[in-house]
Amino acid sequence: MNEAACTTDLNLFELDRCRWLQEHGGSMEGFTTKHGAILAEHGAISESLKAHLKIPAFFDTLVLTSENRGLLGASLNSDDGASERISDYAVSSARSFVGQMFCVDLSSVIVIRARKQVMPANALGTVYSHAVYHHVIVVPEFSFDPMGILVRQFAIAAHYTCMRQKPGLAALMTDNLTQSMVGHYALLRFASLHPEECAVMRHLQLMVSWEFAKGLSKTPQMPMGFVASDLGGQLMRDYGGGMFKAVMTDLYESMTHGQAIWFGSNNFTGMVLALTFLGDDHGMTQFMRIDSGDRALADKITEAFPGIRPLAFEQCFAGFNAQLARMIQLGTARAA
Repeated sequence: MNEAACTTDLNLFELDRCRWLQEHGGSMEGFTTKHGAILAEHGAISESLKAHLKIPAFFDTLVLTSENRGLLGASLNSDDGASERISDYAVSSARSFVGQMFCVDLSSVIVIRARKQVMPANALGTVYSHAVYHHVIVVPEFSFDPMGILVRQFAIAAHYTCMRQKPGLAALMTDNLTQSMVGHYALLRFASLHPEECAVMRHLQLMVSWEFAKGLSKTPQMPMGFVASDLGGQLMRDYGGGMFKAVMTDLYESMTHGQAIWFGSNNFTGMVLALTFLGDDHGMTQFMRIDSGDRALADKITEAFPGIRPLAFEQCFAGFNAQLARMIQLGTARAA
């Protein structure tokens, strides 16, 4: 397969998508294009471009402590569902914060504030890649946390830019897990530095359903297998039968074709990674720059974060719950 043909095809697909998003207020409904099939076909048959999907097996064992589950579960009752308009100031501030933290030029990133019919206020937003610098961020016009979701999405846009500054087709291949890690990392860093400007607790609360999704992702077509598993039993005990059933129902009804489970599972692991590396801006920036579709996650982590070695992975990640507890404390104080 000709890499040049794949790259050209992708560029034309992204250009069509960018124009459509701007013309339709951030909505992808009805979008069609004759481009994109070449890379999709090549990516499906190329084993080398699937390397980034190889995840260390022990990640499956990473779960929240009962203490953190209790804190997060109790905080759900305090959510008032408030939202506010995303201002030009918020867009500018988030763009500046992320650009400076990762040393990335984000001046060409387009931000579309979508109407509630396109994107509800509780959405995290999304980023659509376009060339090296001209990515498109779509966020709701009104949001539960304007600065938080903007920082998260600008970080993902920065990740795209860092990757695409390298040559080759592999630089165009990314995945939801690493995007989640980078986005959550930037969000947590912003919350640590500016707790009064970010509703971080609203983001941390999502880990409740994301942990369920992580367990369900192993047997999405057979939920009873998850219910009977060790993790299912722990969650039933820590949250109680009523909440357990409610979260399960929401995951299966909120999105079709298992997308909520897939999305939640990746975001849970991404948040764990972000918590583990929190404070190492240099390491995270390095990860973004070396990230490539033809490299396994473990290889990229050990290169970007020299203090972590494959044989010590489990010990390194064991402390994420302590970091989470600190962030919960910070978020609770901010919400009080």
